[in-house]
Amino acid sequence: MSFTASRAPTSTAQDPAIVDRPDEALVVRIAVVPAENRDHLTMGRFVGHLRDQVLSQILEQVDDTDVLRARVYVDLPERLPRILELMGDERPASVVRAAAAAGLWEEALAVAAAVDGEQRLRIARLTARLDGAALASLVRVAHEAGLWEALLPLVALLDEEDRLAVARLEVLRDPDVLAAVLRAVVAAGLWGEFLPLAGVLPAEARQVVADAAAGMGDTELDALAREVAEQDLWELVLPLVELMPEEGMQRIFDLPAFQDQSQP
Repeated sequence: MSFTASRAPTSTAQDPAIVDRPDEALVVRIAVVPAENRDHLTMGRFVGHLRDQVLSQILEQVDDTDVLRARVYVDLPERLPRILELMGDERPASVVRAAAAAGLWEEALAVAAAVDGEQRLRIARLTARLDGAALASLVRVAHEAGLWEALLPLVALLDEEDRLAVARLEVLRDPDVLAAVLRAVVAAGLWGEFLPLAGVLPAEARQVVADAAAGMGDTELDALAREVAEQDLWELVLPLVELMPEEGMQRIFDLPAFQDQSQP
């Protein structure tokens, strides 16, 4: 009697190529359901793990506010730059407009903080070119939520024309707002980011900033001088010094960092 060896039947369930590549349409549908249910926590937790092709399809089916809200929960934030790339050329502008319309500025600033280079610059430009009411709402949110450390670096990226659009906002003439900005600048060492904006503020706003700076303590004033010296920002800070009361101006002139700068 002879026996012929039989081959085990091939099981598609054991084929890694199939196991690792589930039906994309199903994955997209599963991913879109949390957005439809406003379950942004679930959505954010798995979108960072998906392939580009699947992500592109998901982005086409969810609205701009869902994109912003889900960002808070993305557990792989290093994937955000790639997600932004997959949005294409037009979608980021739509997302920025959605942030303004829905009051999702905190979420939008979180997205901007997670990217850099050309992507961050693009977000800054798109935001600066919104209408005055939308820009003012952003500044108010930054003021109320203490988000100056996230906003000022974006403003610093702008060219002069776009920076002027921000500087002309009525809300930036409010002494309380300007005082809050200055406190954040002092606390986080953001003079390099703030001084370009301060230099194009209206005259009355610049005077408020100068008076507030003149009233800073010795430690804060010394930190200002050191950062200005380190980044060579004297050209930006001297116009503010000239607006200070005489006592404040003298305190600046007496600082070692200023003395070093004035030496031939």
